Amino acid sequence: GSAGSVDAGIWSLRYVGRETVETAAGTVNAVKLVREGRSAYDTTAEIWLDPDRSYLPAHATLRNSAGASEYDLL
Repeated sequence: GSAGSVDAGIWSLRYVGRETVETAAGTVNAVKLVREGRSAYDTTAEIWLDPDRSYLPAHATLRNSAGASEYDLL
């Protein structure tokens, strides 16, 4: 059989600054990164990393081309 196709494109993320986010572990002064789609069909993403925890994701939201939230990491 043939393998299914996988969208394995490289995402480029843009640093947009620091933001405070609420997490289960409390408030985090996180580093925010944004992925803007290159086309109308691309997934966009907002990712907040916690510098106090080795830059592990504190929160992430992925949206499809219609703007609907596809995935929320809280």
